[in-house]
Amino acid sequence: MKRNDNFPLVVLILFLTITIALFAGTVYQHLMHGGPTSTPQPITITLQQAEPLYTSASGYESISLRAGSQVKITAYHSKDRNSMWLTETADECRGILTNPSLAIQVEQGYNAAGNYVLPLWQFYEECIGKRFEEFDGKYRRAVFVPQHPSHAKEVVVPMPFTLRDTEDWKAYEPQVKYVDGVATAVEYQRIRAGNALILRFLPFTNWLIEKPFVQQIISKPQFTKDDPLRTSEKRAIYYLSYVVHLAGLVLYLTLMGIIPVVLLSLLLCTPLLRFISNPAMRIILLAVGAVSTYLWWLITMMEGFGWWYAWLPALCGLGLNIALAILMIRCRCEKCKRIAYIRLIESTLQRQFTNIREQTEYTSSTMRTREKGLKKTITKCGDEIVDETTEDADIIRETTNNYKLTYELKYNVKEYHNKYRCPHCGHVAERDEQDRTLVSKKLVNRKHTGQTTDIYGAPKR
Repeated sequence: MKRNDNFPLVVLILFLTITIALFAGTVYQHLMHGGPTSTPQPITITLQQAEPLYTSASGYESISLRAGSQVKITAYHSKDRNSMWLTETADECRGILTNPSLAIQVEQGYNAAGNYVLPLWQFYEECIGKRFEEFDGKYRRAVFVPQHPSHAKEVVVPMPFTLRDTEDWKAYEPQVKYVDGVATAVEYQRIRAGNALILRFLPFTNWLIEKPFVQQIISKPQFTKDDPLRTSEKRAIYYLSYVVHLAGLVLYLTLMGIIPVVLLSLLLCTPLLRFISNPAMRIILLAVGAVSTYLWWLITMMEGFGWWYAWLPALCGLGLNIALAILMIRCRCEKCKRIAYIRLIESTLQRQFTNIREQTEYTSSTMRTREKGLKKTITKCGDEIVDETTEDADIIRETTNNYKLTYELKYNVKEYHNKYRCPHCGHVAERDEQDRTLVSKKLVNRKHTGQTTDIYGAPKR
């Protein structure tokens, strides 16, 4: 029997190396445009024409910005199809630009759509009763009209947040009312966000969304730099990069869920966990893999990926977790608990026999026949026949036969009693293992299960 003694170690090294490399690469792909920080890098633009900068709650008080002026865009909000850009001038005057031409200029180089995600109750507790300056910038720069809201008696501030109500998991956008600079009330406008029904009934959703690191993952940056390859000269490179980004996104959804098992596997290479037996360690690895995959699936749905899209990468991640858990235990000595490639030192053939199994397959075959016929067309006016025509026509019969096929599979099975030796402590482990080889596949039964016939171009009498 031919076996590669180094195979488990080679697989382990390749698996860990590829996993860590892909993890780093996919996280970079996902966060390459920046994270959902409270102070995004301002976007500096030059105005192509004179623009009014609104600085009052009423929307009537403004200052005029000349063409050629350089301003910084620090936040964005879209309400009732109107774009509002929070703008700061060189002398730190703060207000709102709403001219559509500005949106065109900014959108040519940037995308602005990201919100910060919070549970609704958390936003209420941290915002209501606080002064504007206490909350502005804690998570995001809020979009508001006056430079100093305390100078206005009353002002309504639209906030660039997505609030999840943990009772029904629907999403809302807050409109905070400030009176004398203090938040006194908030109205919630319903916005579109998926997975509300499934997140409502799954466990651990409320616990997850309250964690700061989860809020960072599921939130989006307010501004993302547009892809510079989106030009006609580099269209082919852009499409290639799009495929790479899409592959990175799929890997991101798959591999992030296996991080806890990878870290635990790396700890197995140290003396820290050598007091745990192999059976117990196997259960721990499988349990950690199942829980981490499930929690990551919840996070991806909170981030906005539909459950019908996120479940397949989650299943792939679960499979990788199980494979890594089995591989780590197989490469772990039963006595000294060290990770190594356990060498096969002796293999004894115990017995050899033939195993026969049945396999069922379903198939169909379609046959088309063509024959001559007559097509009769009748024209009526009310109930009276006014014209009759008869012409030659082809009749096509398409007959589909369905079959149930039963195959007999014959395997040659060899049972070995193998002995493996740990290179560190010399411990010898004995295992009974099997090798199965498919010898033949024979059709033993072919059952007709039904027939359907479709007729095209049939004559009308």
